[in-house]
Amino acid sequence: MTLAPEHSAVSVTAGNAPATIELELAPDGTALLPTAFRERDGRPRFRLPLPREFEGDPAVQVMARHELVWGGFEHPLRAFLDTHLAPGDLLVDVGAHWGLIALHSATRHRGSVRVLAVEPHPDNLAVLRRAVAENGLADTVDIVAAAIADAAGGGALATDTSMGHRLSPSGTVPVTLTTIDTMLAARPLPAQGRVFLKIDVEGAEGRVLSGARRLIASGRVDAVVWEQGQALRCGAGLAAARDIVAFLALHGFTSHVLPRDDIGGALLPWLAAVEMANVYTLVPGFAPLPAYSRQHGPLPPQLPSLPAVPGQPSPGERTAALIAARSADGARWSEPAGLADGAEASATAAARFVAPGARVLDLGAGLGLLRAALPAACLWRPVDLVPLLPRAIVMDPERAFPALAADTAAALALVVYLHDPTRLLALAARAAPRLLVTYSCHAGGPVDARSAAGMVNDHDEAGFRALLAAAGWTVETTAAIGVDTLFVCARRAPAP
Repeated sequence: MTLAPEHSAVSVTAGNAPATIELELAPDGTALLPTAFRERDGRPRFRLPLPREFEGDPAVQVMARHELVWGGFEHPLRAFLDTHLAPGDLLVDVGAHWGLIALHSATRHRGSVRVLAVEPHPDNLAVLRRAVAENGLADTVDIVAAAIADAAGGGALATDTSMGHRLSPSGTVPVTLTTIDTMLAARPLPAQGRVFLKIDVEGAEGRVLSGARRLIASGRVDAVVWEQGQALRCGAGLAAARDIVAFLALHGFTSHVLPRDDIGGALLPWLAAVEMANVYTLVPGFAPLPAYSRQHGPLPPQLPSLPAVPGQPSPGERTAALIAARSADGARWSEPAGLADGAEASATAAARFVAPGARVLDLGAGLGLLRAALPAACLWRPVDLVPLLPRAIVMDPERAFPALAADTAAALALVVYLHDPTRLLALAARAAPRLLVTYSCHAGGPVDARSAAGMVNDHDEAGFRALLAAAGWTVETTAAIGVDTLFVCARRAPAP
């Protein structure tokens, strides 16, 4: 992000394509960043000031690029809040930065959702106060100038970027410490209304929750969204993340993650893994959507793979964790580069068995290569865990199934990664009279290589044929595609 000298435009780069976007100016000439979320009349719900002194801040650059080019910074989290916040609710935003999440929540039901925006850094506080005032939200957003921890007192911040400051004994920015329970005691909650907690404090999330025990025990909290960032990725930090999940589980909360925080997808069970992610910890009875996805448009670039860390699970251990949690591997299916291997050959082979003009339900559509191989005039409906494709129906096929009828259902490079393949195959038999499914049949011997490749079930060909029969399918023919087998199936007629 580069601000033009006249401070009326911002230059951003999406991939290799730089673009200059005109921004509205405040009376003092400060550029105003419009939120990607809009009112019904098309106006931005709010604008954030972009002070020139933060022009080189990497975190601000990322935020601006996402708002202007990639559908909104942390769009899935904001879609989650838009879905579930209701009039009378309270959002406590711990680590509010400049107020992106705070202002987003305050404008969902304008004037009816209260927000406590907690931010300790003086520079960020100045921008936050200005953003709240200039968007007319001073009556809704209460700013708390403090760092939240497990006890009141004094502390210091070490600063990396404007979003990267953290409590540290070597910090140079003195701050006041308080707890959520102490802060809320001075601001009594309404008699009714739920509480949503958003916590982003660079590794101190456990300390924040330790200071919120009364609130958590009150039963008022519906969701805690906390960041498992770099500091909670390995070693003692990963143990602290496990402790957070266990502490909230004592109160009945279940923890979930999205396949990718920047584009979203279906909520999956949390694993004690090494990916960094927002963790959505939900109260019993919470009814999440099948998916929380960004609007379709240019995909933000995939973040580079994190370096290996001591104690990192092996691929086989990761697969074992997926099996124990009965979870899809969101990291695998949200990585476009990993979806291409063998996919074109499978799509080409399967498409030969599709009639022109057929309605095709593509389960686990990946990069959508089947569509390009289909005969003319086919109606193609992709279904996937992650919103990589336009018009995709986004859901976890392990837990949901689209209410659509089709002539042919396709499940290419999918079933070997399902914990309950019979369920999906049986539901596919209700949706379509024909099935095209590939499977990597287990040829015998150790399953270590299959486990290392992320496969979570291990049928030989006879076993897989039995699985298809149990789900209501008759195998008409097969074809070898590399190490996989394509099974062309017809729905078995019910017994007279």
